[in-house]
Amino acid sequence: MSVADTRFGVRLFATRAIANSDNKSIRITNFVMPNACAVGGFEGNLGPGGATMLWDVPIDNEHHWRWEFIFHRSGALDKPALDAQYRSEKADCDRMWRIKETNYSQDRGSMKTNSYIGLGPCFSVHDVVITQSQGQIHEQADEHLSSSDIAIMRARRILDEAAQAVAEGRDPRGVVRTSEENDFRDLVVITGTLSAGMTKEDYVAALEKSEDLYELAPLPPLSDAPRMLSSA
Repeated sequence: MSVADTRFGVRLFATRAIANSDNKSIRITNFVMPNACAVGGFEGNLGPGGATMLWDVPIDNEHHWRWEFIFHRSGALDKPALDAQYRSEKADCDRMWRIKETNYSQDRGSMKTNSYIGLGPCFSVHDVVITQSQGQIHEQADEHLSSSDIAIMRARRILDEAAQAVAEGRDPRGVVRTSEENDFRDLVVITGTLSAGMTKEDYVAALEKSEDLYELAPLPPLSDAPRMLSSA
């Protein structure tokens, strides 16, 4: 795990060795100031060109709403399957039916076959469980951090820096005030292969300059579109 500061927050790199190869697997995700993440999610099976944006909106000091925006340039998202996955985990008022008191209905038997941690296929549930398990107000003094927590620590420090900037009358990182700045093709989200001899910095720099990483698939020709009848 490693990180790099960006104009919008923090970029996260996770690299892993590939058996019997000099290449590595690389996964790039992002913390987007001040309360969002751009990660690979449900759209990942469609290949490069998509992202899931997780936007956590505070309600009060102990609660928040989490909004998810899922995109792929091909427009080929399986919306019925996605809707069914989320609905299967929801109770009333968009809360999930799994609760702490019943250990979130974890099915340990399924961990041997088709479920990562026994909580079903919806990764939003996994995120909620990990978040709730830390308590309503997380006590950082009790933490035992490791090298894999590097992104969490950098995100916290950037938030501290942002608060200081605002106190001094300056814009914090991530504020966009012009149309030129409102171009987020450099918000790279991808899982790919890092060739031997290529650095992760060179890899992401090439993707940042790509004109088609998030370019929408072309619309069908007008001749293929349904025709509207006119009474004129």
